[in-house]
Formats: sequence, C-alpha cells, structure tokens
Amino acid sequence: MDATDELNLQKGLDKVLRILAAAGAEEIGTHNSRGKTLNVKRASSHEFEKFVKEESSKPLRNLSAPVSSAHQMGSCRMGTDPKGSAVNPMGETWEVEGLYVADTSVFPTALGVNPMVTVQAIAYCTAQSVLESLRRKKERLI
Repeated sequence: MDATDELNLQKGLDKVLRILAAAGAEEIGTHNSRGKTLNVKRASSHEFEKFVKEESSKPLRNLSAPVSSAHQMGSCRMGTDPKGSAVNPMGETWEVEGLYVADTSVFPTALGVNPMVTVQAIAYCTAQSVLESLRRKKERLI
C-alpha cells in the first residue's frame, strides 16, 4: 500500500463512518483491534466529529485486521416480485427505471464457491437486457 492508497482508504473510512451514522447505526467503529467504537445515539455532535477525525486519520499499515475485500452476494437480490427482490429478472431495479445491477449482489444467497463464471454469465445476460431495452426505446422514437 502506498501513501496515495492509504490516504484514499482514510478518506473512505471517514465517509463510511458518516454513512453508517446517517443510516441509523447505533454504534460505529473500525474493524481492527486498535480501533475504537462510538455509540452514535449517545454521542454529541462534537464527540462524533472528534471520533471520525481520529479514526479516519490513523495510519492503516500494520493493523491487526487485513485490508481486503470479498465477493458480496445476495445484497441486491434478483427476483420476480418487488417485495422479495431489488431487481427484476433482467437485472433492472424495481425502483429506478434504466438502472441495472450486474454483479454478485443479484444472487439469491452466497454460493460458497468462487463466483467468477456465474457473475460473468449474469453480467452478460444483464448487458443483453440493457441492449434490448435501448433497442425498444430507439424504436419508439422512430
């Protein structure tokens, strides 16, 4: 990790702590043994700002928790009913016309295996849906 990576991650940490608090989290914190937590519901705005500034400005190298990512699956499920899914079978969101999701989040649940080939297929099929939608819109204009 170079200095630019570290700075970008620190900025991201600042934003994510604020997003979590704004979304209603009762407690926020970082995922490492040296990180602190803050009860957002009990903290004053001054305490909140101080916490976010301190936690997001700490060096990120040599932490006890690795900086990593994993395949997040099932957080934006695909389905036939808006009550139980976020996107329709074409990958288009129920709430925003023309917004498509084409990653592992449309899976119904975590697979337990590497999703590379499956997500490639989902992305390909969703791209075909986007193309078909654009063709239909173009035909309506002609």
